Amino acid sequence: MLGGVVLGEKKSVPPGLKAAFQDSGAMHLLVASGSNVGFVVAVVYFLCSRLGFRRRYAGLAALGLAGFYVLAAGLDAPLVRAYLMFSAGLCAWLLRREAGAFHALTAAALAILLFSPRSLFDAGFQMSFLAAYGLTAGLAAWGRYLKAGGWAGKALGLLAVSFFAQLCLYPLLAVYFHKISLVSLFSNIALVPASGLAMGLGFLLAFLSGTGFVFKGLAYGAGLFMEAFIGAVRFFAGLPFSSVSVAEPSAWFVAGFFVLAFSLVHAPLLGFRSRRFGFTAALGLVLAASGPLVEGLSAGPVKYRAVLFGDSNTYCALLSVPAGLFLVNPGVNGKKLADSVFTEGSRALEGIFLTSLEGKNFSGLEELSGLVAIKKVFIPYGPQPGEFKPLLGKLERNGTKVYKVWPGEEPLPGLKAAAGRRGYTGRGDILDWEVGALGIKKEGGYAEQSCACRGCPAAAPVSAQKRRTVAFEFELPPAACGNNSI
Repeated sequence: MLGGVVLGEKKSVPPGLKAAFQDSGAMHLLVASGSNVGFVVAVVYFLCSRLGFRRRYAGLAALGLAGFYVLAAGLDAPLVRAYLMFSAGLCAWLLRREAGAFHALTAAALAILLFSPRSLFDAGFQMSFLAAYGLTAGLAAWGRYLKAGGWAGKALGLLAVSFFAQLCLYPLLAVYFHKISLVSLFSNIALVPASGLAMGLGFLLAFLSGTGFVFKGLAYGAGLFMEAFIGAVRFFAGLPFSSVSVAEPSAWFVAGFFVLAFSLVHAPLLGFRSRRFGFTAALGLVLAASGPLVEGLSAGPVKYRAVLFGDSNTYCALLSVPAGLFLVNPGVNGKKLADSVFTEGSRALEGIFLTSLEGKNFSGLEELSGLVAIKKVFIPYGPQPGEFKPLLGKLERNGTKVYKVWPGEEPLPGLKAAAGRRGYTGRGDILDWEVGALGIKKEGGYAEQSCACRGCPAAAPVSAQKRRTVAFEFELPPAACGNNSI
């Protein structure tokens, strides 16, 4: 944990604990960023000043050691952004010139993009600069409303910092992680100051390593503190509705959200009752609500798409057809399957197909069912494994309809269990599936266009490859091949 807080090193953090940080809205505490660089600059400058260094040399020493820390931590975009901003601000202060945080933020972004233009499309770059923008612009615009004294004023200030830092991140959290924390606004008020103390303990432990009993005593105390810190993270993550899984938002919604966020951050400058504020807020609402309307007006050919993926044991196929999303063989990690569904812009599966009743084909189904809604499950007839029966019962109690299908049967219009191999595994038949014009064979490892229409080009079939994702897609006229079935 200290490695994550001090250096942003998350590889040794267990997956369950990472999930708790994500649910509590504190995942950013495991990413080395501005607070880390600021801590190094402040501590080094303070120590150098106490040792009698002149102001200029103390500042240069702070920048030098902070630069060494940024190199040691990996030169990630949040660290580089913070270091460039602190460098600009500290240099301006040493030269007794006015330092503007927004100008420093803009200069840092320009410097990074000049050397690495592709950073613009990096999630870390986007989230770091948007969070810094929210803090910089929000606190500058709303500062005069946050000057209340006493504990109430301090609490309001912490709440404002947490709000403005996260306001612009919500669309990116939905796009990249498909999950939004509902308690982050309050959890960060407690966890951010605690992470600062943890950071100090981490640096102090590194400085005192090799000092014998002093180091051991400090390490024991740091261990107790980190246990309490982790307990606080788990507490917030365990609250009811601490986080919600969300589908990937449309570009229209993201654009509208950012326009709304801009109007809110700059509301004091725009004027609460001014036409500028009203127009900007209305524009954001219109953009956010325009996605479904634009998609409906731009309806064209019917699109079929299959994404084949898997591991060494089984193949899965995520099917996007006119009737919705379907999944063949949920036999890999349920969280990854859910992320695939969210990436398609949905929080529900119309149906799940099993090609056979082998355990490898449904090992991720239980975890998946807790993350997305599953409306139907189609399985072949045959002896059901012991671990499958209670799972099937749980799905039925949650409202999922279960269909048992013979080879060659059509349980629903436009859906056919094509004849596969009978009794091959001792666990019933192995089925091929046809969903509208899309055919899936070889236990989820082969996709083809199963229906051809006059004048329509036939798409070349594809086969899955181990540990690689393969996409297969084609378009048909709206009335071809029963596109409106199922």
